[in-house]
Amino acid sequence: MLLLKYRPRTVKDIVGQQSAVSKLVFAVRHHKPGKGIFLYGPTGVGKTSSVYALANDLGYEVVNMDASDLRSADQINKII
Repeated sequence: MLLLKYRPRTVKDIVGQQSAVSKLVFAVRHHKPGKGIFLYGPTGVGKTSSVYALANDLGYEVVNMDASDLRSADQINKII
């Protein structure tokens, strides 16, 4: 996708979402092992881009699951 060229690569590259990004960073750094973090919001607000930027900063691997792709707990558990 062409727009990936402009996706922020680090959290510092994200503009105009300082409050949301701060909450995401805090949640990731203080989460319980084995638990996920659920993000929601309208299309195009930067949820996925923020996660990938933070994962890049922390050296984490991202497992991206979209609700429209998976319809059951069994399908999600197979991926996890």
